[in-house]
Amino acid sequence: MMKADHASELGDLMQARRKTIEAMWNNPVLRPVKKLQSAAHKLLPTKVKTAKATAIARSMKDEAR
Repeated sequence: MMKADHASELGDLMQARRKTIEAMWNNPVLRPVKKLQSAAHKLLPTKVKTAKATAIARSMKDEAR
């Protein structure tokens, strides 16, 4: 089980990430880039996607420290 302070910290990180993603999608300049990125991501093998997600999670974990 997660402690309350850990759950709160995780919730704050998730909200910050959500705001970042929403800002990217709402920006008219970045929207076409994100659509291309999304299409390219669909073509990638699962192993590459997992490695990418793992790297992002590690970097976010390091930033939180």
